[in-house]
Amino acid sequence: MTTKANELSQTGAGKPAGMAVAPRRIGLDIGVQLLGRVANLALGVVVTALLARALGGSGFGVWSTLLAISSLVGVLGDLGLEQVALRRAAAEPELEAEWLGALVNLRAATSLVTMALCIGAVVLIAPDHEALVAGIILMLVFLTSAASSLRVVFQLRVRNSLTIAALTFQSGLWAAVVVYGYLAGAGMVFFAVGFTLTTALASLLQGVLALRKARILFRGTRDRCLELVRLGFPIALAGLFVLGYGRIDQILVFEFAGSRDAGFYAAAYRIFDQSQFAPISISTTMFPLLAAAFAADSRRFRALLQSSLELLLAVSVGALALALAYSGPIIGLVYGRDFAKASPALPVLIGAFVLVSLGYLQDLLVIVAGLQKRFAAAAALALVFNVGLNLVLIPRWGFMAAAAMTAATEALIVVMRWRILRGHLPAGPAFGRIPRLIIAGVALLALLGTLRWLSVPVVPALVLGAVAYPLLLFAVGAARIDDVRLVLKRESA
Repeated sequence: MTTKANELSQTGAGKPAGMAVAPRRIGLDIGVQLLGRVANLALGVVVTALLARALGGSGFGVWSTLLAISSLVGVLGDLGLEQVALRRAAAEPELEAEWLGALVNLRAATSLVTMALCIGAVVLIAPDHEALVAGIILMLVFLTSAASSLRVVFQLRVRNSLTIAALTFQSGLWAAVVVYGYLAGAGMVFFAVGFTLTTALASLLQGVLALRKARILFRGTRDRCLELVRLGFPIALAGLFVLGYGRIDQILVFEFAGSRDAGFYAAAYRIFDQSQFAPISISTTMFPLLAAAFAADSRRFRALLQSSLELLLAVSVGALALALAYSGPIIGLVYGRDFAKASPALPVLIGAFVLVSLGYLQDLLVIVAGLQKRFAAAAALALVFNVGLNLVLIPRWGFMAAAAMTAATEALIVVMRWRILRGHLPAGPAFGRIPRLIIAGVALLALLGTLRWLSVPVVPALVLGAVAYPLLLFAVGAARIDDVRLVLKRESA
């Protein structure tokens, strides 16, 4: 063990992810994230419903467009730094303190530039004074980017429950703000102030918790900073292109079809976006483990890769069955009758969600294999494909064209990613239980379709589907009791 590694162990920084992590620990980490994100999603559904009703269709469209600008420009400001720092710290635990320090220093430096760019975009696109003020306030949240970037510490320790704790803290505060604003008849500026303050507090909480778990060197990290920028820029560029074709649709709908259509698209897209809690949870836990096993243990890499793929498909196929059967009632439950026209877009976007779930895993593999530059080129092609057809189709078909192009673009980029990755991994995935997962999904769709035909409301149908789907997975052999035993097996972490 090197001197730096001894220093880390003496400071109680914890066990890096590069060391052996028991299956029970992996399963517990994913499980805690899923439960926490489901709880936050349930709260988020209520909050979104109240916010949409408070702002109205057009106002909600403007609000969603402002958030789309924040997400779009924010990716460029991130520069792919978190992914690279996580990969390098997982592979070189003895240098973890330096990589973390370089990450914080760079994120602090880029946050001001990102904020300025976002405010400039808001000035150009804001339709009125209220939207302008709200947009500027929303962009102030970038000032806490450095603190929020320290969530990588929890990934390295496979302690992502702390990230969930900060997320829950923010969700609770934001819910209180929205409920009060809804009852008081507040406007967009009030909600912007509340969103910015609650998000900033959660970011600072994450930073404080991370500093208690890891040692961080803020000085003498110049070489690490240069390395992060060199490796991270292609990731940031690719991320900008990927998020571009996911978020620019919202802006294009707003510009070419109006704020009303933008509100309908935002309603369906928000459900699609929030559904990504499952792939986020799985990829958050698996990334440092895949990075550590990439060069050191091909058998472990294959097992982790196959498990990740099957978990992602199991969740997304179930979500697609629900959207196909109950899209209208889901939109009505969350947003009310005024947003009923948004319901046809939901199954299309959840179809894209299946592809996005695969994309989360592919993105991890691209970074682990060091293929960021090739992926950036592929993502640029996907962005041109998406924007070009959206410019033609949205003026005629409105938000439905944007939904269809999201699905088509995700299909294109999934194919291009696999072509890039082919031959660069120590082990590849197999079909395994994937056909059985599809059979279970079809069976779930048949069950939900029957419930819809019998006019069973969406909430009881959702509960029945949540109970029936795991049973169907076991019934067709897509899941086995041995899997549960493996996760629950008590091995030392």
